[in-house]
Amino acid sequence: RVPNFVEAIGGEFDLYLKYEGLNPTASFKDRGMTMAVTKAKARGVQVIACASTGNTSASAAAYAARAKMKCVVLIPEGKIARGKLAQALMYGATTLQMPGNFDDALSIVRELCADGVVEVVNSINPHRIEGQKTAAFEICDALGDAPDMHVLPVGNAG
Repeated sequence: RVPNFVEAIGGEFDLYLKYEGLNPTASFKDRGMTMAVTKAKARGVQVIACASTGNTSASAAAYAARAKMKCVVLIPEGKIARGKLAQALMYGATTLQMPGNFDDALSIVRELCADGVVEVVNSINPHRIEGQKTAAFEICDALGDAPDMHVLPVGNAG
């Protein structure tokens, strides 16, 4: 609860913040990634892939390593947070830098995953979205009810 902030802006409401930095790779992306990787593993998929400029690469690599799967990350040239790239490499991901932007990288990942042998774990994967909603369940549990409003970071909305 952050009453000082509410008071400073002259508000008359309760405001709560939920810190997601304690997740394994310090990102809210871990919530969805654990579900996407778990579902892929259950179907016998051995390789996951994503396009990323940061958090998704770290999360995909971490959960793939935990599941003893391979992870391929496509990175738009020069457009990744170095700390997140370090995490992806530390967890054993194969990283490929390519010319273009994020959308170009995602387009290649989609082609790579089209036959179902390799699983895309970007936010276009419905299991990723299912996993991400667990934050809402935790909030309702903590408050005892659903809040009137829930505002969350979305990055590229996934």
